[in-house]
Amino acid sequence: MFLHSVQTTLILSFCGYVYGFSCSSVTDCVTCVSQKSWVPLIDKSCNWCPLTKSCHAYLSQLNTCPAEEMVQRTADCYETQYGEYSPESAYINVLLSAVAYSDHPQKCLDKLFPNGGFKLVASVGRKCNSFLFEYKECFAAVAVSEHLKLIVVANRGTTNNTQLLDEVLTALTIPKQNFKTGGRVQKYFNDAFNLLYPCVSKAVKDQLSSYPNYTVVVTGHSLGAAIASLTAASLVHDNIISEKMMTLYTFGMPRVGDKTYASRHDKLVNNSWRIIHTNDYVTRVPLQINLSPNDQPYHHKTEVYYPAVDMPPNASYKICSINEDPSCVRSNAFNLVNFNVDYHTHYFNTHVGGACKTLGARRKRSDDGEEISAMAHLFRNDTCKIIHFDDDISGQNIIHFNWPLILTAMIFLRAYVLFY
Repeated sequence: MFLHSVQTTLILSFCGYVYGFSCSSVTDCVTCVSQKSWVPLIDKSCNWCPLTKSCHAYLSQLNTCPAEEMVQRTADCYETQYGEYSPESAYINVLLSAVAYSDHPQKCLDKLFPNGGFKLVASVGRKCNSFLFEYKECFAAVAVSEHLKLIVVANRGTTNNTQLLDEVLTALTIPKQNFKTGGRVQKYFNDAFNLLYPCVSKAVKDQLSSYPNYTVVVTGHSLGAAIASLTAASLVHDNIISEKMMTLYTFGMPRVGDKTYASRHDKLVNNSWRIIHTNDYVTRVPLQINLSPNDQPYHHKTEVYYPAVDMPPNASYKICSINEDPSCVRSNAFNLVNFNVDYHTHYFNTHVGGACKTLGARRKRSDDGEEISAMAHLFRNDTCKIIHFDDDISGQNIIHFNWPLILTAMIFLRAYVLFY
């Protein structure tokens, strides 16, 4: 019986591969699910994969989409697009992402937006603990623009070497975790998100009570981009903001979760823009080395690729609608020869982590000698805290990475891929 079942599966798979060519030639969802595959063997329609925008025969071995994400009905083909990519909005959001690195965010806002327009209404901070090391801060800034009718959540990115090393080691050694929207996400990103989200969601609710018709924009750079991805999806999933009123802009974002998370995110956060500066190496990690095609790290859409090294706000770009599109950043082979730190630290010719480095006091050191922010004393307990914009805070979190250490880690990762 078992042998017969195996033989049947192999025959069906082979037939699916052969007859599936009639499916693979289709390039749109409606035609795909309306077309029969396996004819005349089995009365099954072709299946549409929204992640790769490709059509596959029933049980096709070439289809690597999660089964629960496959589109099989015409009614499920239609996706409402709530917004278009705006380079002007992207530039504003990279400046807002820079504000999240500052220990004095209102002064940073005033510097980066000298004509006004944004008012810091709250900052969310929490002491962070993760896999190997203890950190002194996780942070998000909440601002409002009455002129643009926006409520903005800007998330802080990676700020020191130990934090970066922790991110890499966690991704390599600890399995992904289930996430509320569906799918699985990297543990480190999930932990950082969970530390801030209770207060971030409350801060957003508070502002929506005053500005119910405002759009919510979530943004971030590097680690902040990963947290922004989870935050935007959760705010829609938890019915705090509607899908059509949510926008996401990320810069240098690593892969946050698996294919199912990417697909669910695409449905929840339709107006989502994942911006990549030429060959930014952080957007390539965690590496896609998992043997299971559905569990490997995978980007959600929509990639906006800036291929040139020089990236002024008016630089040329390419929009790639397919998740992990091979014609965007993946067309640019990555190796140590073309490695450049600036590809990750600079977006729109702005040093995201150091845009406000001249403001406030210099960073302090804790009793154990670790560098901390000047705001750390405001959230020493183990609960997130909403800090009002007029609190007495100063200083600046500037990105200071030990790039020889990072290169060593990358060589280790390369060896890991080759031998394991």
